[in-house]
Amino acid sequence: MVALGSVLALVSMGVASLGGPAGTAAPSSAASTAVTSPSPVQPALQVLTIGDSIMRGHGLASTQAWPFLVGEADGWSVTNDGCDGAGVLTPGAIEQCGGTDYAGIIVGAAALQPDIVIIEGSSNDFGQDNSALEAATTSEVRSIRSEFPSAQIVGLSTLWGSTVPPAQLYQIDAQVKQAVEAVGGTYLDIGQPMEGHPELMQAGDVHPNEAGQAVLATTIEAALAPVERAAIASERVAQIRMARISKLVELRVLM
Repeated sequence: MVALGSVLALVSMGVASLGGPAGTAAPSSAASTAVTSPSPVQPALQVLTIGDSIMRGHGLASTQAWPFLVGEADGWSVTNDGCDGAGVLTPGAIEQCGGTDYAGIIVGAAALQPDIVIIEGSSNDFGQDNSALEAATTSEVRSIRSEFPSAQIVGLSTLWGSTVPPAQLYQIDAQVKQAVEAVGGTYLDIGQPMEGHPELMQAGDVHPNEAGQAVLATTIEAALAPVERAAIASERVAQIRMARISKLVELRVLM
């Protein structure tokens, strides 16, 4: 039987020999060569999205919402927890998220193991006290980090319709940015893709239509590309470690 520290050293040696997540360098020692196994297949990322009715795809089929459009294009496994009416402090629809705000949605998703968690600012919080919103945003993003410590956390800017957004939208965006970056996440400001384009909106100018969701998907997919690459690299390194431990067990080095 080999001590755990020795096994971890062998595993680390094998991962290091890949030259980082890109895996371009050949193994450089007999120990690492002895346990070489085929490269794992690129994993399907598990992605959790937390947001409001725009994220959910209100008025459309669930598969027409931008999280599923991006997931289909990129091979993700998506859990879309967008909820009509929900926000950082504002409770959403009872039939969709049990009448809770983002904090409750996060707790409800605790059994998942996402590689990426996307949380979106929401216009449903317009009119809420900014100090209370800032405190709740900070608390909820910390909860995401606590629930999903290895996930890439992404904060997404608040979306609006075809008209000029109210000033509070930018305050909410600043709060999301600060909270996400404080836990090592990435903030993405995608602007307002529907501004000036009423043809992308359903009646009432609140929710994107099918074409509007497609525009959001294209915009968000491009913005997420660096985060997606980092998540894939992290998952691949984890797979390689597990494959090498399995090989060590097979060779009876680790029992």
